[in-house]
Amino acid sequence: MPALAGGLALGPRNQAIAGRLQDEATSMTEAGHSVIPTRDQLEMLSVRLMHEYDPRFDAANKDLSIGRVRSLISRGIGLEINGDWHSFKAARWSFVTQRWVLLNGLTELEAALRNYLETKLLDPTG
Repeated sequence: MPALAGGLALGPRNQAIAGRLQDEATSMTEAGHSVIPTRDQLEMLSVRLMHEYDPRFDAANKDLSIGRVRSLISRGIGLEINGDWHSFKAARWSFVTQRWVLLNGLTELEAALRNYLETKLLDPTG
């Protein structure tokens, strides 16, 4: 039974899961002809947008929180504005192909986020 770096032995089911997790870096960055944003790219984008938009939202007396979101079936960036949550997905997991499927590349994701943020800044109700 193979062992992890910490010395823990993995059973057959956990070996399969660990193998998928090791392959995740490859599958997250390649999906046919399109590149799926990596975890680090999503994190950097969320931090950059937070630094850029937080002062503007503060000036408009609105609470803003931006961060990378991850679930078992999707990856992306989430926004919370005055308690209202909205998620922008970059990729979703396909149970059929057992791979990540591109929904929005980094450029498209950033454009959608900026459009949403600018719209919310101009909206007097929230």
